[in-house]
Amino acid sequence: EELHGVMGDVLQKVKQCMEVLLQQKDAFRKVKVEVEDLNLKQQACEYLDVGGTYFHTSTNVLISDGAHQNFLSILASHEFPTEEDIAHPGYIFIDRDPQHFGAILRYLRDGYFDLPRDEAQRRAVYREARYFGLDRLAELVLEEECIMLVGKQTLQTFHSGTGQWHTLRMERLFPKAVAVVNGQLVIANSTPGTGTGKLEVLNTRTGEMASCGDLPNHFHVETAVAFNNQFTLFGYTSQGPRRFAATAFDMVKGFWHTLGPSGQLAKGRHKFATCVLAGHVVIIGGRDSQNECVASVEQYVWPEMRWSPLPPMSSKRSRPAATIWNNKMVVLGGYNCEQGSLNTAEAYDPETGKWEAMPPLCTARIGCKVMVLDGDLLVMGGFASGTASQESQLPTVEQYDAVARKWQEVPGLSVRMPPDPFSAVLTIPTHHGPFFAPPPL
Repeated sequence: EELHGVMGDVLQKVKQCMEVLLQQKDAFRKVKVEVEDLNLKQQACEYLDVGGTYFHTSTNVLISDGAHQNFLSILASHEFPTEEDIAHPGYIFIDRDPQHFGAILRYLRDGYFDLPRDEAQRRAVYREARYFGLDRLAELVLEEECIMLVGKQTLQTFHSGTGQWHTLRMERLFPKAVAVVNGQLVIANSTPGTGTGKLEVLNTRTGEMASCGDLPNHFHVETAVAFNNQFTLFGYTSQGPRRFAATAFDMVKGFWHTLGPSGQLAKGRHKFATCVLAGHVVIIGGRDSQNECVASVEQYVWPEMRWSPLPPMSSKRSRPAATIWNNKMVVLGGYNCEQGSLNTAEAYDPETGKWEAMPPLCTARIGCKVMVLDGDLLVMGGFASGTASQESQLPTVEQYDAVARKWQEVPGLSVRMPPDPFSAVLTIPTHHGPFFAPPPL
């Protein structure tokens, strides 16, 4: 019995040893697989010298789906042998700035890119993505801006990337005003012969327009802006005595409401310009109830829901153009009874509360359009005289040179704007799709 007990203990220990040996064998097998995999990866490792900074990554990363048939994937295919770095054998030299290359490799490996906030850095990443042929990253980093001219049955777009204008015919497009709200192009679109219309959103991928609601009745539209995520119309009542009116459409809740307790300015006007400065809607110039040109400026104070005056411009202006550039409100062009068509420009600084003169335009313009494209201040279109005719329409475009402090014409941007007096110019991101899409990179 004693011998039987000893044999039982021995067998139990042998069993335990076998279990340990099996576990060690399994662990060894796993380590062996990992080592073999590591060796394979090491054999497929690419060593790169990018502008004097050294990187190494796997061939699989360079030929990943996000890098299909581009500079890096072709480099990794070894179909086009590249001379090795003489100073560091085994490294392939790429004559590029290495600043963002590590982030590009992480993007290829993980599919994620931490975009820099600085505009200059974003553009640097965009250039590198274009150089290496990484189309997806280029789209992610920097959506291309375009100018849009919205007129009667006509939509014209200018792509900064291609430097070309594209004209589209849209049969049921009769705009009264347009604005970009939350990245969407919203159009106050009239129905000819009915005195009514719809507020519609243009899908820049498909070209289709979807209705949000009806336009206000008995309302003559002058212009519109995007304010507090709302589409805000400015104009005057077209029934009874003419009076200034401002009404906003809440794009989320889907209803109109009056801007302010009564929507009234201290000085009623028409043929004015609008923009949004430091979170406030601003009404600039125009003509008063006696049809006299005015230099006065008013802003809508939110959330107090009231209008308050700002310092007047140096010149009276009817049908001027206005935009925000370098945190200042730039107003230019227009018409007044004393001087006729204006080529003057001025800028309001909200920090100092003062207007300052800017260099004059090359050409006097009434009802022109001003916008900021890729940081540049541009003015286009308008009319040379007080009569809005095809003959007096200006096709030229001017750009402001802030260093030389002068305006200069840009021949490559010249365009015949739609003749509709309510046409508008917008700068919006280009959505890469079948509609408005620029040619492939």
